[in-house]
Amino acid sequence: LARLESDVLDHSVALNIRRQAVGGLCALAKHHDQWWASVVQSLLPLLNHPQQLVRQHVFESLQTLGVTSEVLGKAALASSVQDMAAQGLKLLVSTSGVQQAHPLLQELIQTSDPILAVEAWKMLSADVGVVNAAAFVWQSYCLPLRSMVVQQLAERSVNDPHAAELLVQATTNDDRHSAIDAAQSLLRQAHPASVAALKQLLTHSQEAYEQSSLIA
Repeated sequence: LARLESDVLDHSVALNIRRQAVGGLCALAKHHDQWWASVVQSLLPLLNHPQQLVRQHVFESLQTLGVTSEVLGKAALASSVQDMAAQGLKLLVSTSGVQQAHPLLQELIQTSDPILAVEAWKMLSADVGVVNAAAFVWQSYCLPLRSMVVQQLAERSVNDPHAAELLVQATTNDDRHSAIDAAQSLLRQAHPASVAALKQLLTHSQEAYEQSSLIA
């Protein structure tokens, strides 16, 4: 217990030291214009800091220093950690407006980045609806996103024929996992296209476990 308390204390002390260091740099930049650019450049990499409280403090400090939303948003968007990348995307979208950001969101949806693709999908689908946004997903290199959208469409397809039609389209996408999920969702709803879709998938199946799931 004593060791645990010591570890917690050490962590807290280290966090405070880092926050004080960031604060000191910000104070330097605020009072000495010639140091502003150097301080900003030294803080931007800390948006990738492994401690969430540190990177969040850095993000807010950069805003306080007057770093433009475009510069800060793009830097955070390039972060390797989900919370910061999401903040960067939200900052860029809030600056330009969701509708103006549609091309950016559509582009990010089609990337292989699991963080940005999913965050972009959430924003676009929240603005235009799952059915209207789904057409951009079948070319996404983020395959888990395709499966996630198939599930969301399946939940809507009982009462929405457009969602069902998108599920039919999903059965021909080049990701076998999401294609099979889409076909099986259609089968559970007794959709007229479900049997043909399953037969087509079975015809091109080369894996025994996959064939078993298609026949089951």
